[in-house]
Amino acid sequence: DGLPRSLGRTMTPTQAQRLVSRLNTCGAMAQVIDKNKPAGNDSGDPVQTPGSSLTAAEAHQVALEYRDGTNGRTADARQFLRYCSASAQKGYAPAQYDLGLAYRNGTGMAPSPEKATAWFAKAAGQGHAEAQYRLAMAYYEGQGAPQNVSEAFKWFKTAAKESTEAQYMLGLCYENGYGTAVDTATAAQWYEKAAVYGHTQAAERANAYRRQAEANARGGSNAKAPKDSEISPKSGAVALFLCL
Repeated sequence: DGLPRSLGRTMTPTQAQRLVSRLNTCGAMAQVIDKNKPAGNDSGDPVQTPGSSLTAAEAHQVALEYRDGTNGRTADARQFLRYCSASAQKGYAPAQYDLGLAYRNGTGMAPSPEKATAWFAKAAGQGHAEAQYRLAMAYYEGQGAPQNVSEAFKWFKTAAKESTEAQYMLGLCYENGYGTAVDTATAAQWYEKAAVYGHTQAAERANAYRRQAEANARGGSNAKAPKDSEISPKSGAVALFLCL
């Protein structure tokens, strides 16, 4: 009753029908298997998840190439996000920071201050100075996190070891008592540090303090240096942040 052992010999009509039925069944099974297997490249090898075969640093480099359209790659925001996300998920701080910027600026997606802040926090926890600054600004402005000037001051102080922008903002905090006691002498010191690295607004504040010190030395007013560039958490901070 089974299939003939030799296809070369004559089959009865019943055996021929069984053979056709078996072949049709095998063909249908092959289609199901082919439909469910992972997509492959031209060589038949399965396509891996973006960045899965790369180190976190390598995946981030590929992401930057797609973002900037360099190294023979066409600029592609979607591919940038795929590789950057793969790298960030592996815990690579530079990728976490860049992914935070992408969420903040709406690169290839709708902006999300909350997700941006979450990624900045991950990178900040690993010592990434620019992420620490961005996290501080989120707390300072209340964008992507509840406004908390004490928390902002803490992260500005941490980031100020490397970030010029954080040095300037730390000066503002000391000058105006945001998250800390007012300390104009320390504020002047931070303005001076940021000014050395070319920060224009910090240089203006540092110059104002120098002029005030000179006036005091000549027996002039003891009044506080003019706040011609003061930026409070509830006023011009958003404008500053968006320009950075």
